[in-house]
Amino acid sequence: CLRQAVPYLFDCNSVDPFTREGKDKIVDTVEGRKSVRYLLGTLGDALEDYFGEFFMPYNAVRQARQVEEEEGNRNFVFPSVRKNQGVYYKRQGGYVVEVERPGIEPSSHKFDQWNRDIVDAVIVNDGTVEDLKNSAARLMLNLDRLLTHTLRIHANGNTVMRRRP
Repeated sequence: CLRQAVPYLFDCNSVDPFTREGKDKIVDTVEGRKSVRYLLGTLGDALEDYFGEFFMPYNAVRQARQVEEEEGNRNFVFPSVRKNQGVYYKRQGGYVVEVERPGIEPSSHKFDQWNRDIVDAVIVNDGTVEDLKNSAARLMLNLDRLLTHTLRIHANGNTVMRRRP
């Protein structure tokens, strides 16, 4: 996983690739000072350019299937789905959920963009951590509706459904 590779390859803490603050950290490289976010994205882009656009989700699903065989867990969350990776997850029977946080703009880096046309549900993270947990629970209770509708779930309990075209 890239999040384990970056601390090994560059001078950063093993936690940095997992947090917003850590991803903003600047580290020295042979090519100059770069953010951890830049290093993650650039390495991901290089792997996808060489092995194909679905290299990252293919490996995530492969590892999840190993866990499923060993532990019986069938529910997985793959964070940071970018570019067109959601297409691969959907082909495997998954759903694409966007977590939107009002006031926090998505990264402008090319490698952090995603295909919004394939998003099945949006959780609006405008409340507390408990609200976010409740929104995720409401999503899980409505997964069957994602076959025919898209959902937008708000922290205040409102859920907006739109029929798929």
